[in-house]
Amino acid sequence: GAEGAEGAEGAEGTKVPVAPAVLRPDEMKSACEKAGNAQMEARQVVVAAQKLLLSRQKDAKNGSGSPSVLEEINRQLEQLSKFLASLDKHRAAVKEQEHKFVAQRLLKDGSDQIAQLEKMFEATTERAALLTEDGGMSGVVFLSHAVDCLKGMMKKSSKTPKELFAELSGGKEEMPEAAFLATLKSLEETAPDEMTLSEEQIQLAFKRLSGGKEGVSESTFLDEFRIRYFCTTTVTMTDGLVIKGGKTVRKVDVNEILEGLEEQIKEENLGLMRVKVKAEKDGKEGYVTVAGNQGTVFLENYTAYAAFQKSLESDLKMLQEATKEATKYIDAKVEELRQVRVGPLFETKSDLAKMKPRVLKVQQGYSDLKKKVTQAEMKLNAAMEDEKKRRLEAADRKAAADLVEDVVKMAGVEEEKLSKVYPQGEQLLQNLGGDENPLAAIESLQKDLASSQESLSLTTGKIREKMESIKGQTGKGPLSEARNSLVKLKVKVGAMENRCKKLSQQLRSARADMSLQAEEALLKTLRIFARKEGLKADELFKKLSKGESAIKPEHLRELVEKIPDAQLKAPQLDLALDRFSAGLSKLAVLELAQEFQKCVKEVALTTSLEVKDGKTVRKLLKGEVLEVLEVGRVDTATGLSRLQCRAIIDQKEGWVTSQGNAGSSFLSNCRKPYFCFDEESSLTAKFESDSEKLKDLQPGNVLELLEGPRKEEPPEVLRMRGKTSKDGKNGWVTFREASGQECFKLAKLLVCKQSIALTTSFDITAGKALRKLDVGEALDLLEGPNEDSARSLSRVKVLAKKDGKEGWVTVKGNQGTSYTEESDKHYVCIRSVSLESKFPSGSTEVRRIEEEEVFEALEAPKAEKKEGIERCRGRTLTDGTEGWFTMSSCSPWTAAYKCLSSTVLNDGPEISEANTLRKLDVGELLEAVDTPVFEKSAGLLRLQLRAQKDNLVGFATLRNEGTVFLQPLLDDIEKKPPAKSVAKMTEKKVA
Repeated sequence: GAEGAEGAEGAEGTKVPVAPAVLRPDEMKSACEKAGNAQMEARQVVVAAQKLLLSRQKDAKNGSGSPSVLEEINRQLEQLSKFLASLDKHRAAVKEQEHKFVAQRLLKDGSDQIAQLEKMFEATTERAALLTEDGGMSGVVFLSHAVDCLKGMMKKSSKTPKELFAELSGGKEEMPEAAFLATLKSLEETAPDEMTLSEEQIQLAFKRLSGGKEGVSESTFLDEFRIRYFCTTTVTMTDGLVIKGGKTVRKVDVNEILEGLEEQIKEENLGLMRVKVKAEKDGKEGYVTVAGNQGTVFLENYTAYAAFQKSLESDLKMLQEATKEATKYIDAKVEELRQVRVGPLFETKSDLAKMKPRVLKVQQGYSDLKKKVTQAEMKLNAAMEDEKKRRLEAADRKAAADLVEDVVKMAGVEEEKLSKVYPQGEQLLQNLGGDENPLAAIESLQKDLASSQESLSLTTGKIREKMESIKGQTGKGPLSEARNSLVKLKVKVGAMENRCKKLSQQLRSARADMSLQAEEALLKTLRIFARKEGLKADELFKKLSKGESAIKPEHLRELVEKIPDAQLKAPQLDLALDRFSAGLSKLAVLELAQEFQKCVKEVALTTSLEVKDGKTVRKLLKGEVLEVLEVGRVDTATGLSRLQCRAIIDQKEGWVTSQGNAGSSFLSNCRKPYFCFDEESSLTAKFESDSEKLKDLQPGNVLELLEGPRKEEPPEVLRMRGKTSKDGKNGWVTFREASGQECFKLAKLLVCKQSIALTTSFDITAGKALRKLDVGEALDLLEGPNEDSARSLSRVKVLAKKDGKEGWVTVKGNQGTSYTEESDKHYVCIRSVSLESKFPSGSTEVRRIEEEEVFEALEAPKAEKKEGIERCRGRTLTDGTEGWFTMSSCSPWTAAYKCLSSTVLNDGPEISEANTLRKLDVGELLEAVDTPVFEKSAGLLRLQLRAQKDNLVGFATLRNEGTVFLQPLLDDIEKKPPAKSVAKMTEKKVA
């Protein structure tokens, strides 16, 4: 009973906690937990007491206890039941109290979360207003442009931002709007293409810079000129520019702002752009990579707009997340209370559901705000694009102006210069042929024209470069207009260049024609002088050269000025002597001393001047060359111009009509004919090629043609077909040469007619067989024939030509069979000759037949007739030796040359010791001063020449390893055009 009482007392001591009016959540939770634990402990005590009393009650009923005890036990059990009921009641009260607290807490948390969400929405909306309201962030764009303009101004004036602020603020702490506005407006005059902001836009830029205040502080102003970066991808900051071997300062996090301390620079080892920066977060300095090799961007340029955009984007994202969290919270709590039907939590479920519209309102507000922000960004981006477009157009206008300005100026300078040169050149061309020497004027004009051509060519090149630089530009705009201007300017400059080239060419042609005319006049004067004085070319050269290799200009002038009635004007003499400034060579004297004509149409060579009185010597054939002996004679009866000539081909002399009454030309001017040897040959005393040799001729030797060409009678050669006895080779041999010398003689030989044995002894039975003789095999008779009477055989001792074996062979058998007989077709070679594959001599050689070798004729000898070789009589220019030569060893030659492949002109014949004077251009014309010389050390033909374009004299190589550098103008041999009349020439050029 005592234990039951104690339990009851313990249970009665458990009281329900009464919550104060306001408890903190942790206090309320602790109190509820404490009350719950106490109730559980009390219930356990009461239940234990009930179990004990029930056990005692059972014992008492079984007679082990008095009735009073049983009654007391029953009373206590009743009391314990009341205690349990009281505990259950208190437990329900605690639970209700807890539900009330939870309900209050849920309502408070939900209300607080939504209130915070609404506050966040208001803040984000207010922040976004900078972008969404009219004017918004456009001030940022205008400020960026204004700062760029100020940077350009500072660069030109070499000022720092601090110095510029001091100037704009007047030394005060703040910069006023008026100074900012005035400075930027002044750029409209000094740099109109760079400054494109209106006054209103400048004011918006200042408002953005000042934050709506009246002035801007120095720190705010300088902040705009700092170079800053956003970190877009986590990157390492190192202590040095070079990455390899550098120490890590720290990691730079995404969205960190860094200040640029230096210009970006390339790290050469990895080829990465790096920049030295300072972190605004902690002031750490170091080098950071701007972008990786794989396209990863680590740093982006920081701008106020970009910073604002990133911040607003972050706020909107946080608002969106907060809205989701609030919605999630209410939905989750309502779902948790779904089964609650009564009590404070049931009411709380209803109150929570009523909060949902507030969240939805914020959610809708977020969507509307996001849309407004997006539209505002699009509008601002469009404004920024327009601004960018304006800047690009301004840059294009400036670039277009720069593109055209310098080339227009260059073209204008040359146009003004040529406006004076053109009239001078045309006037000079009209006045050519007067008594004044035009050389100095021509040279001066040509120099001016060459200078202009060079400048115009440079201008054209620059125009092309500029057009190429804007090749990709399409559509309309300043650059398109600039391209059109450049196209027009190119056409204009091209026309100027063409006119310049044309005038220059006219002056060159005029000078060349005048020089040629002057040269011909001088040579004609010297020719007439030589004829009157009876001087040959060699004698005239010897008289005027005074022992030198060429006649000096002063000696020529001295002679010409002494010749009475010389039809040579002073300017012509000056021109001619200018052309022969290096002297008059012996070749030129040979040319002038003789005049040659070429027959262009068949005409008769007659015995007298008068056609009717003369007899025909012979017909002159087309292509024949004639030496003129007398000119300027006219047949009075017919009025025909007649020339006394000598035909070079056969030395026949007579008179020839140069031009018929109907205007047909029979003769045309031509150069003196020469031949140059391409290979070694010989000069002989007589026409016959086998006559006495006078001298050897080397490659490069030049001979003047005196007579010929004439064909030598073709020699007869006997050729024979057969085969060699030694190895059976078939072919043709020369049996008798053209000189009559024989190469073979008939041999006294036996020939095997039927195969038989060659034995060692006369007696067939006693001897041994050496080998079988082949049919047709040739044998030398050594002994016999001897008769073998016992066997009725005739035997001879022989030597086999095939292998040199000696032995006995049967001539005729006892049945009358002939085994060998004497041959009339075998010959012995008495002079080594070539066995050739075909009848014509000189065909492919089969092998060489040596002396004493036996050759079997398969056909009788046949005569081979060859073409007669062409022979000419000439005189060497080196020592004057006269003789006959074969034309196949040489080629026609002339002193006039043309450069086919660029080579150099040297100051001496020896290449190894000579200096280069200049390069010869392809197509350049030259005149030989002397004959070619063979330089043995280099193995090349070299020639001294005078360049027509500048009269420079030097040595050049004619050809080398198949490359022809200089080639004689053979057409010029056949036709040497007369110089044009200066009057006609100038009339044509001026026209």
